Amino acid sequence: MTSRVQVEEPSSLSLSAYGKARSTVKGSPLSPEELRKTHAYWRACTYLALGMIYLQANPLLKEPLKPEHIKNRLLGHWGSSPGLAFTYIHLNRLIKKLDLDVIFMAGPRVSRGNLLRNLSRKERG
Repeated sequence: MTSRVQVEEPSSLSLSAYGKARSTVKGSPLSPEELRKTHAYWRACTYLALGMIYLQANPLLKEPLKPEHIKNRLLGHWGSSPGLAFTYIHLNRLIKKLDLDVIFMAGPRVSRGNLLRNLSRKERG
């Protein structure tokens, strides 16, 4: 017995896995100032991720980087750092904007360090 799956043709007005992806947000989702702040926050989180993984000294690069500033044995990896930072930053932005009650769940290993980096960058003011 063979099964046949019928695929319905998507309408041109709906979002579909078969059609061209498009935003449902009208206008600009972020103001230029919100975009600037969000991007600065994301850069800071990714910088902290790299610093925690690779550096054992001189984290603010107040002097030229030297081999002795780099860890002999790296702990952690870059992998999920940018994606988790991106998710946390935008979720936090929406929580504040819409006054939401949300729990951000992340795995216990790699994700824990990423979340802690984001929490250490918590906006002040």
